Amino acid sequence: MRPYNIEIYSKDFDFKSHTTIGGNDPKFNYDYLDPENNKIKVMAPFDVSIYDYIRIKGNDIEIWGSVTKTEAGINESKEFINITFRDIEDQMNIQILVDTDEIGTGTLEKYIADRIKETFIDNSDDEQNIEGLEVQTEGSTTDWVLDITPSGEEEHYAVVNLLDDIILPAFKRDSVRVLFNFSVSEKKIIAKISKNTADPIIIETQLPDVLSKTIKYKSINKEANKVIIYNQKDYEEFETYYLHTDGTFDTVDDDRVSPVSLKIETVSSDTEEDFQSQAYDRANKTFGANKYENLVEIECTNDDERISPLSLEVGQVVNVIDEGNVYETILTGKKIGETTKLIFGNVRLELTKILKGRS
Repeated sequence: MRPYNIEIYSKDFDFKSHTTIGGNDPKFNYDYLDPENNKIKVMAPFDVSIYDYIRIKGNDIEIWGSVTKTEAGINESKEFINITFRDIEDQMNIQILVDTDEIGTGTLEKYIADRIKETFIDNSDDEQNIEGLEVQTEGSTTDWVLDITPSGEEEHYAVVNLLDDIILPAFKRDSVRVLFNFSVSEKKIIAKISKNTADPIIIETQLPDVLSKTIKYKSINKEANKVIIYNQKDYEEFETYYLHTDGTFDTVDDDRVSPVSLKIETVSSDTEEDFQSQAYDRANKTFGANKYENLVEIECTNDDERISPLSLEVGQVVNVIDEGNVYETILTGKKIGETTKLIFGNVRLELTKILKGRS
């Protein structure tokens, strides 16, 4: 029996209650692409309320969440409380107003940081601000774009969802992630905006430490295979790139992937030479995003020394070798219990996630 510590803190990080649980390892699902509900049962009495922070710690696992529901009950004459919590990333699921003229200017990391600051740190509504939240950025992604258009022809503003329209597209296209780290001693939550710069790792599915595997690819018809790139300075100047069946791309209309899945992009350039360079780079990035349009699940033991599943962070690039094929993918989630299931790729098969547009 391995004990786990359960701690509860208020929204301003005042300590409220603590208990220890044993028995089976607690189950925890983490999905960067769609924050999930998690539950844990503690014996009553226990001081916990909605919007409190919960920390579960033990056996190389540390999990933080925001309490969304509590339910009291009785089982075999013992009173208990079921606590439901979600990753704080879920609080980014909020509508905001953005100036579309700012999209593509400066760095993507700073753009995301500015949106989080104005929404949850410097907001005029103190009740909306998150106590102790700070933003840090690493890296400087300059060639970036978001699929956000103005609300009207003569406007340059749009209402968008911070999570679905900014944070998640930034990850899927440019691998820029937002991770939240808690510091009880400093009473802070650090939102770190960065790419995972760890070297790619290799996982061979035929080795005995892989307990189970799932490898599924989305239909290539849903991936961009044709890109038209316009010059914002002169929309009569444009270039069209085609994805070929061997995975390469260029402007030659031959041996193409079909049926057509079109993507339209824009760049801003004053010279033809610069436009051609920017257009090629943008097409390369657009087609390159296809490589993570997959779903790979690898199950291993929690203490596996070769894979080290508990220490792997979102954004870790992995080359999965399965039956002689190599699949390049990226870590996007985990399911932790008696074993750990690592979830790679930007594809989700659950109907609810597909309907949310997070598949």
